[in-house]
Amino acid sequence: MHSFKIPGDPIYKVNKSTFVFLCKIALLFLSVNLFFDRSWVGEDAFIFFRYIDNFVNGHGLVFNLNERVEGFTSPLWVFVLSGIRYVTHFPLRPTAILFGVLLSTISIALLIFKDNKHRIFFPIGVVLLVTNSAFRDFATSGFETSQTYILLVILALLIKHGKINKHPFVIGLISSLLILNRPESFLIFMYLAFIYTAGLLTFRNRKLKFDPQAIKKFVLFLLPVIIFVGGYQIFRMGYYASLLPNTFYAKKGGEFYIEQGINYLSDFTKSYPITFIIFLVTLISILINRILRIVEDKYFVGRVHLFLMLFLLSLYVLYAGGDYMHGRSLLMVFILSMILINDFYELILESVADYKGYSLGPYVASGLFILIIFFCVSIFQRPVSVRAGKQLNNINDERSHFGVKFERKKFKQFLMQEITPEFGWKDRGYYYKEVSEAVDLPITVVNWNIGFFGYAAGPDVSVMGSILTDPILARFPIEKRGKIGHENSAHWEYILSRKPTISYTPFTQWNLNAHFKYQDAEHSSVIGDDSNDSFPPILDLSNTEFIERFSKLIGKDIKKSVDDAQHEYLKNLKQEDLKLLKYDAEEYFGFLKVYWYPYANAADKELFNKRRAELFGLDTTSSYEEYIKTSEIKDQQFFEKISGPLTLSDFSRNIVYSITNE
Repeated sequence: MHSFKIPGDPIYKVNKSTFVFLCKIALLFLSVNLFFDRSWVGEDAFIFFRYIDNFVNGHGLVFNLNERVEGFTSPLWVFVLSGIRYVTHFPLRPTAILFGVLLSTISIALLIFKDNKHRIFFPIGVVLLVTNSAFRDFATSGFETSQTYILLVILALLIKHGKINKHPFVIGLISSLLILNRPESFLIFMYLAFIYTAGLLTFRNRKLKFDPQAIKKFVLFLLPVIIFVGGYQIFRMGYYASLLPNTFYAKKGGEFYIEQGINYLSDFTKSYPITFIIFLVTLISILINRILRIVEDKYFVGRVHLFLMLFLLSLYVLYAGGDYMHGRSLLMVFILSMILINDFYELILESVADYKGYSLGPYVASGLFILIIFFCVSIFQRPVSVRAGKQLNNINDERSHFGVKFERKKFKQFLMQEITPEFGWKDRGYYYKEVSEAVDLPITVVNWNIGFFGYAAGPDVSVMGSILTDPILARFPIEKRGKIGHENSAHWEYILSRKPTISYTPFTQWNLNAHFKYQDAEHSSVIGDDSNDSFPPILDLSNTEFIERFSKLIGKDIKKSVDDAQHEYLKNLKQEDLKLLKYDAEEYFGFLKVYWYPYANAADKELFNKRRAELFGLDTTSSYEEYIKTSEIKDQQFFEKISGPLTLSDFSRNIVYSITNE
């Protein structure tokens, strides 16, 4: 056993391997500290949580009860957290944080202890990973990203170390789990399938023949993909009547958006310039001085595979435009890049130090170098949008937007919060939950921010308005590309055609005269006025049971108040007043014809018809009336497939429908 003496201490001896091991342990603990320091849970993560709670409580894998829509990106994350929730009954937010830290820590540990030849101080790629704010932020966040970390690291290490042919079933299993965790991982599967397919044929006696062993490996690789990915795909088509997840349609994942893809890549590189300078300098050094060494190295083929995988993933990000969340869509590419830089850095060290000697010098030098880099990237590198203090190019740093600051000594208090209070969305959700409980009826509310709000509102409050959880809204074409996932217009004709119980409308006249508030609710103070949609008016006058119960609850006749207000409006509106209105009066009359007129008394109906003819003529119509005539039936037919009880025959018909109508 080789050892060295610490200067000034002639007795105590330290083994060189032990010294390296302790340094790696220190890096691991520092990584865990950084993960906890940036702990948070994003607003969209509560969409996952609402699905999970409904699933665990026996309501199905749904966001709104009796509406089967796949509004999440990661089935595997939903199933894993559902299992933890079912067994432990532990709150989902702290579960997601702690489980995310655990998975991320294991991923880092694998890279520290399994991704090198144990002859360098510790991998520089790990240092660049854990000092990257996007990597740290999504280690928690409540999203599936930490699960992506561990699956991708395991797969990448197997591939780099030449295990493709030795463990085809394991490679296929991890590939299938990655697909169920992040859909774009299908590109990795396609690449690996090509590798296995290419190995099926071999030359023997100058003839091209099938290799029986290669066929066996190919089958073993495909088997778990067929079972898990194929099985879930059949479930998706039968249960959700959709070929792809609703999030794919909502974010227009199949559409070409390279302009935003370039912006997204630029946002990442500009945010971490030191990291990319180190990567480029290391890569250039290798290409200039050590190219022969790379080719001769036993990991060369594995490195090529990793490079081509990250290249494919990068192309998809460029093609589809990435995401509106800073860094999230590039983290798989970044991890693969840092695994490669571990190798490159090791080769550089080998070229300048004699690792077979017993001198501690190279280890100390490399350690100091990495510590300096660690310090620099930690201090100076931040997302460009954080430095600018605003969203740039439709890309936002979600951690700075939703991350609640906490004191270290109050971390437990921060951790155990069920929902954090950003923007009052949680309290609004609680208010509508209290309304639903008070009238003892399920209600539907239109609200665009469905994470905090929807989770707080609970299962008896259906939440409309978001393209992520609405299959019709998700499929509307986008007039102009912008912030991914936030580009669709309101499409009020469709939204209101579904007759939500409570909804904001584009018509000020209705909004002003249909406001009714449950003052005695515990969270009623958050419902202030017409601003920021905080006080949506009553809409669905056909829901007479709710109208009667809510009227009794607030001590006011809602139907009479609405009728009186509309009567006065119709009676007093003059032709010359139309040009002064902030909304299209003709459209408002069409809105009234659909949502108020059928429930008005005979005198009000007569007044309505008279005033409409006087002001706009007999042949006038509105987009609301047209939508009811042309599109409502089609929408209802689709919702019939994803609502109510699901029989085996319904499941089979949904599979056929999803294939033939996409």
